Amino acid sequence: MSIKGSERQEKIIQAWSQALADHVHKLDIKQAEDYVRRSLTEAELATEQKLYEMDHRDLSDPGKAQFVGKVVSLLYNHISQEFNVENAESLRKLLIDVYQQFPDHS
Repeated sequence: MSIKGSERQEKIIQAWSQALADHVHKLDIKQAEDYVRRSLTEAELATEQKLYEMDHRDLSDPGKAQFVGKVVSLLYNHISQEFNVENAESLRKLLIDVYQQFPDHS
């Protein structure tokens, strides 16, 4: 069964939100989702790309991986301003790992 682009994006947003809520002390799922959506919107405005256009295999291509990296960086920056986030690299890796669980079948 293939997942349509925007449906895939929603699944990634939900998975990212859950991962963040699990990873960041005192961050609930609703707040996490707000951060994810805000970061995604900012990254889309900055790059004119959309998450649902990105195949997880694109992450091996530095040019294409920049978008997901930008979302992750924005997300980390927003969250670390308000919450005590220990390790940027572990959070980044967690979010990339979650992203890669949703291959693009469209």
